[in-house]
Amino acid sequence: MRLTSAAIVGTILLTVFPTARALGHHSPAGFNQEIQVTLQGTVSRFDWVNPHVYIYIDTTTGAGETAEWLIETDPVPILSRNGWSKEILAVGDLVTVRASPDRNAERNHGLLVSMAMESGLVLTPRADGVEFAARASSLAGVWDGMRGFSRRRVSDFVPTEKGLAAIGVYTEADSPAVECVPHTSPFLPVLPYLNAIEILEDTVIIRSEFYNVDRTVYR
Repeated sequence: MRLTSAAIVGTILLTVFPTARALGHHSPAGFNQEIQVTLQGTVSRFDWVNPHVYIYIDTTTGAGETAEWLIETDPVPILSRNGWSKEILAVGDLVTVRASPDRNAERNHGLLVSMAMESGLVLTPRADGVEFAARASSLAGVWDGMRGFSRRRVSDFVPTEKGLAAIGVYTEADSPAVECVPHTSPFLPVLPYLNAIEILEDTVIIRSEFYNVDRTVYR
């Protein structure tokens, strides 16, 4: 749907949507991913940096006051592989952003779900990757983990009684990722990042773009 300037400038809409959970470079535990806010306004700053790209949006509240929102999204490599670039946004651009808000309601801070430009272009942090015509003859090489990420599952299993009890009391704040501790395999290689696989005489090295983690598998 094409956006017009009149529909965008100076308005902040708070709309509730159901939304799926997503994993970022750090844990998204600080965001309420059960709801979304819709923000309409202008870009005041665009930080194209790792480990997170940040978008600052100037909006106008219902009271007529200006409010700046900080929108957090994925790192540069993931956004680059999903059609983003450093030049895609400029200060003053009119945008409509959907984001999961910070659990602290006093903060104008959100995790990006989608962004619609005035041109009608809609960007998301993670699309479903690109299908390449080339076919591999070996596991060795660099693999793009984006393709099929939204449908990927590590495994299907039935938790034990003890496991179910642990799931019942678990919160995202308990995840080691909150403290930037890397995920382990088999979860690590299925994330939407590049993975380089090197096959040596007695080992296989899996090097993940996520956290720059190496895993050594002994043959």
